[in-house]
Amino acid sequence: MSAVNVKAVNKTKIDAGGSGQNMLDMGQFAGVKKVVMDTYTLDGVEATSTIKIATPPKGSKIIGCRIVTAALGSGVTLALGDTVSGQSARYIAATSAAAIADIGSIKVAAIGYVIGTTDGDEEMMITVGTATGTGAIAVIIEYV
Repeated sequence: MSAVNVKAVNKTKIDAGGSGQNMLDMGQFAGVKKVVMDTYTLDGVEATSTIKIATPPKGSKIIGCRIVTAALGSGVTLALGDTVSGQSARYIAATSAAAIADIGSIKVAAIGYVIGTTDGDEEMMITVGTATGTGAIAVIIEYV
């Protein structure tokens, strides 16, 4: 197979002049990144517990998420999602937090998700899975 030169979606729109159907959505070009942060210290928080966190305002487009943790204990996992049924890991899948961690692998499908499109998605939360956790966590949500 030989090398191919292609253009991504927004580069194609820019090259086409950025008008009509080729206009970029707000925040996808020259947007202003904003951040909301929150912290919580787990003190024996049991598996399947949820921690509601500060969430960007409705209409915000998510562009990145990170959870930074202390060593929370053997078998502890954290996921980042919202209160919509089945979406407890909309942004970050359950990831080990047994050791000090910087969990920043936002799901591709979550990039560009607009808060407020589904009832309940305006309440983001961390879900503690698998084991009881103890220690500090911080969450950083980037949006435009």
